[in-house]
Amino acid sequence: MTDEATGASVDERIQSQGDGSPPAGRRSLTAPIAAIAARELRSTMRSTGGLLFAAALSVAIVGVAYAGGGYRSSYLATSVDLLAALEVLLPVVAVAFGYRTLLSDARSGELDVLLTYPVAAWQHVLGAYLGRAIPLSAVVLVPFLAVAGLVSVSTAPEASVFATHAGADSPILFARLAALSLLYALVALSVGVAVSAVATSARVGIALSVGAVVGIVLVADLAIVGGLASGAIGGESIHATLALSPASAFRGLVFETVISVAGGAGPETASTTASLTGLSAWLVGSLAVAVVALRLR
Repeated sequence: MTDEATGASVDERIQSQGDGSPPAGRRSLTAPIAAIAARELRSTMRSTGGLLFAAALSVAIVGVAYAGGGYRSSYLATSVDLLAALEVLLPVVAVAFGYRTLLSDARSGELDVLLTYPVAAWQHVLGAYLGRAIPLSAVVLVPFLAVAGLVSVSTAPEASVFATHAGADSPILFARLAALSLLYALVALSVGVAVSAVATSARVGIALSVGAVVGIVLVADLAIVGGLASGAIGGESIHATLALSPASAFRGLVFETVISVAGGAGPETASTTASLTGLSAWLVGSLAVAVVALRLR
């Protein structure tokens, strides 16, 4: 996903930071990150794969919202229709976006060249991650804008308050769903970047990517369900345990900050703090794995 021109550009910009006395302070730390991020962004924007992912995700999300029919009644009903699909679609797209980030450079030999410059492994990983995160953010948010437009022109004014709930419908609820979906996608992207650092070939990268998606969407949840069924998990530890699964943490945040808010007070289904902590741990931990793998090359 890189080309010779973009590689040369970032080589020159990084080298310029280490050809004598690099600037002290913040600039010396951020300049390599910005250069690598800009290179990765240009590479991604020139790829047809990114456009295909954007189109596929938009069609899928809008299609699920339309098929569910909730767009005719409220933003909340639409959010409920989309939740299950988002849990699967977002990790698939995000991991696919990230699994070739460092792998492509390693296969082309460009990574070996970049590693000779005075750039720390964490700067390289963070720059590459940011360069992928920017276009992924657009890919994720554009379908939500389309669905929000669909709801706004289809919902009857009198449907804004639910007869069976204490809360009122609002586009703010849908905006929260979009923000949480973006966070979930960025966490999955960090897993994809970790895969790209660990994989030794394209075939291995694809296999690890499939395993990563299955782990995010299914395996972690099944392990928690097994713990609940066996009685190993319960009581005060249940909310913290649910936050260990990215999909479960995302689901819990949606229930607590979108669905429960509109539905009025009720029993707490998840801990917002624990869920945010869990997702943050996955993001930071995955990037840390990528940094360690890069250092071992």
